[in-house]
Amino acid sequence: MTTERRKGQSRAKERTDPQSDRREAGAADGGRKETHAAGPRNGQRGAQHRENAGTKAAVTPRELALDILMEILERGALSHVVLYQALSKYQYLDRQDRAFITRAVEGTLEYQIQIDYIIDRYSRTKVQKMKPLIRTLLRMSVYQILYMDRIPDSAVCNEAVKLAAKRRFEGLKGFVNGILRSIVREKDTLNAGSASQALCTHGNMSSASQAFYSHGDAEGRRSLSHSGTIGGPPGDWGGGADPWPDDSIRYSMPPWLITLWTEAYGEDAARGMLAAFLKESPFSVRCNTDRAPEGEILESLRLQGVSVTKNAYAEDMLYLKDFDYPERLTAFQTGLITAQDLSSACVAKAAGLKAGDTVLDVCGAPGGKALHAASLLLRAWQDDRSGSGSAGEELRPADIVSGAAAGLPKDSPRMGHIFVRDISERKAEMICGNVRRCGYEDLVTVQVWDALVLDEDMTEKADVVFADLPCSGLGVIGRKPDIKRRVRPEDIEVLAELQRDILSVVWQYVKPGGILVYSTCTASPKENTGNREWFLTNYPFEPVDITGRLGNRISAATMAEGYIQLLPGQYPCDGFFLAVMRRR
Repeated sequence: MTTERRKGQSRAKERTDPQSDRREAGAADGGRKETHAAGPRNGQRGAQHRENAGTKAAVTPRELALDILMEILERGALSHVVLYQALSKYQYLDRQDRAFITRAVEGTLEYQIQIDYIIDRYSRTKVQKMKPLIRTLLRMSVYQILYMDRIPDSAVCNEAVKLAAKRRFEGLKGFVNGILRSIVREKDTLNAGSASQALCTHGNMSSASQAFYSHGDAEGRRSLSHSGTIGGPPGDWGGGADPWPDDSIRYSMPPWLITLWTEAYGEDAARGMLAAFLKESPFSVRCNTDRAPEGEILESLRLQGVSVTKNAYAEDMLYLKDFDYPERLTAFQTGLITAQDLSSACVAKAAGLKAGDTVLDVCGAPGGKALHAASLLLRAWQDDRSGSGSAGEELRPADIVSGAAAGLPKDSPRMGHIFVRDISERKAEMICGNVRRCGYEDLVTVQVWDALVLDEDMTEKADVVFADLPCSGLGVIGRKPDIKRRVRPEDIEVLAELQRDILSVVWQYVKPGGILVYSTCTASPKENTGNREWFLTNYPFEPVDITGRLGNRISAATMAEGYIQLLPGQYPCDGFFLAVMRRR
């Protein structure tokens, strides 16, 4: 496998993607070159360990969580990036401490709107007028008091006061202590159960979705009931009264998003989404069964103490828990499993891949869809080969690609090939690492290329094009809760236009009769069904009936028209949209 740098110049430098860092300014230009991903050398690891060991006594998990939240809430950093970097740096922390940091950070972001409302009820100085560190410290501490059962309230208050003093806010210790202890004194009026749990019993989430979200419930999460009460100043919130003035506070979601989803999908579906976003999602992986039987993969995981649950919606997918880092699992290291959500795995299945296909993934980082396509092509080739009576000797993927060059009969079917691209060297190296880990180096070519620039060498060369494009990311709020704070209504307009600009280029790579799969990880009609309709109106494509391609349990009337909108709460996955279209 090589990483190629293809000639091209970015037209997207003035575009912004508020959802993630999927597109970066400065597309590649210049000649083709081969690069190799490399991890830190042993000396670098040793230096990192010594640095960590030197800071171990000085930094506490609460302090790390506070610093991470400051980066996200006050400096605009991406939550998943900062959290990953911090946990990677402080790997000496035990699992319990890392779980605390993750839950404290993600939970504070998830419930920020609700937490701010509560703090404002108890403080004469409103949250937005507070010192940045003090409001972040209070937010994190209130989350622990209300939502983390295993932490004594007294410990939360005492540690918050210590942190305020350590960060040179000695004069505000009483302020912090007073607000937190007032909330502690009056929180006992809370009823058991959360808004999301109450919704499950009210029927707005499917039984499968309930099992999915409850399966991954984090350590000691305490929940607020949407019909319960939280203690406030006497007489303000009486026993049994609903403490939340509206659904925005109740579900900690910006009002404009609730309106958007209610108008687009209906009140029940919208509430199911809001409930699902407040539930912990399990870690989802896809098994590369072309590399090893499922039983061997399961045995490898269980030998390392991993709890495994099969995904009822996809036979090759599992939910994992009770492990440390996925990178430390033998099954992950050897490419037997790949981290992927059920929703993302629908793309390659919906495409209807067959042996010999040339596949182009135009915005492919970190490579999950391309890896899935490689697995499906390999299995399709093996099936075709069995059918042609040439299933004797074992062949590596390298042998499969070249057909006759591998000593096969001239009419032996090729497996096919996958080209996967993204805009930066960094992302290409990320894809390379995953391709190498899974052993698909001979089946996959990784290229640095800006999707907004036409590559004339690829015009009408692809049987299948994956266009999983930059989007608002509203479907993955449950995994990246800072999205709901950063994305604005005007961003959706900008992103929908960017998606159209990319589609107006990449459709030209599809052969006549070939397939384009347009997808996003969002729940936004303008970016999804709106762009699908625009594309079908302006380009020579027609819908493809995908009924049955996603298994027996994923179905919608719209699949006959070639598309489906997956919503959290309705299906046990992220919010996701895909549309399959054939070039006439």
